[in-house]
Amino acid sequence: MLSLTSLFDAYSLRARLLPALLLVLPPAIVCALLFPAVYASLDRVFGSLGVVVVGMFFLAHVVRERGRRLQDRLYREWGGVPTTLWLRHRDSNLESFTKGRYHRFLEAQIAGLKLPTSAAEISDPAAADHAYASAVKWLLEFTRNTTAYPLVFSENVYYGFRRNTRAARPIALVLLAGLAAVAAIVTISRYRANPANIGPDVMAAWIVLIVSAALWVFFITKAWVKDGAFAYARALLAACESTPAVPAKG
Repeated sequence: MLSLTSLFDAYSLRARLLPALLLVLPPAIVCALLFPAVYASLDRVFGSLGVVVVGMFFLAHVVRERGRRLQDRLYREWGGVPTTLWLRHRDSNLESFTKGRYHRFLEAQIAGLKLPTSAAEISDPAAADHAYASAVKWLLEFTRNTTAYPLVFSENVYYGFRRNTRAARPIALVLLAGLAAVAAIVTISRYRANPANIGPDVMAAWIVLIVSAALWVFFITKAWVKDGAFAYARALLAACESTPAVPAKG
């Protein structure tokens, strides 16, 4: 039998499915308030659990794809992947002593890795970034055990949720704008003669529209995504000194 847990792992449930739910819930609530009879009829036709699960599975993958495209654009705006940025000598997000410990740990654990000096980084920044990216890829695999590294996993989930939610924002605003136009038509047609007697359902629909639009516009920002991305980078790199001892490279 289809269920959300059979189609989504722990990461996908929170980082992909929740943004998809945020996308569809406000429009669904508004439609139910404005057209309860139509909504009830559609609910009988499409309300089976299997249809809902398949629909959410598809929408979650749409959100995921948009999130990845947004991530590429944000990385270009930020100057690179946050973990790569923080490993650079010229970056100030990590102070030099902590950064040095991370460099030494990564060099000790990854066979053949030699991270660039500050002078080498200045001389060939692209090659330096390739070395940092390689080290981060190893660290991602090293911390894949979510039980051993719960903070890394939770920060990854929070970042994925923020990124995917931000990626869904254009779709959400288009849906809300369309519903606002529909709500305006309904309000005028029903209460033109007596606007003071607007029904509670229509009033509630307007409240949902206004609050939802405000949340999407003022809270789901690039800065909100960047904060999540940098928190994840901090947690991932901190694994260099919080992990148990492992055999050094041979």
